[in-house]
Amino acid sequence: MEKTLIAEKYDALVESFDKAEANYNSSTRDTMFSEYPEMLDTKQLCQALGCSEKYVYKLIREGKLPKLKGIRSVRVPKVFLINFVLQGAQESGE
Repeated sequence: MEKTLIAEKYDALVESFDKAEANYNSSTRDTMFSEYPEMLDTKQLCQALGCSEKYVYKLIREGKLPKLKGIRSVRVPKVFLINFVLQGAQESGE
């Protein structure tokens, strides 16, 4: 039963990743945050967003920045960071 739950969480993460990736084209991915690795820890997220670690944890807790589950440390795929930034830009432009 535990393996089924893990598989469901993985499938949900893959689906979320695909949706986030569909929101921007490959040139955006190649230029935005190009100096960062594909998986970011909290310190890298703080640098990229120019905010505190407390705020990063708040974004993760609220689900605004989805993290990989099932690992000890916080890791956020760069695609989710880019999607978060682009959504914020769209919302502020409305």
